Amino acid sequence: MTQVKQSRILIVDDTLDNIQRLSIVMRQQNYLVNVAQSDRDAL
Repeated sequence: MTQVKQSRILIVDDTLDNIQRLSIVMRQQNYLVNVAQSDRDAL
């Protein structure tokens, strides 16, 4: 059986509502989602 590798994405935004909404959409598209609320957290 062929295994499909999931792509990983990092969402960085200081608005929690934006992070939540975009995370839902990206997970529905089969992405592995990591989030950060600041540039420091992202690094």
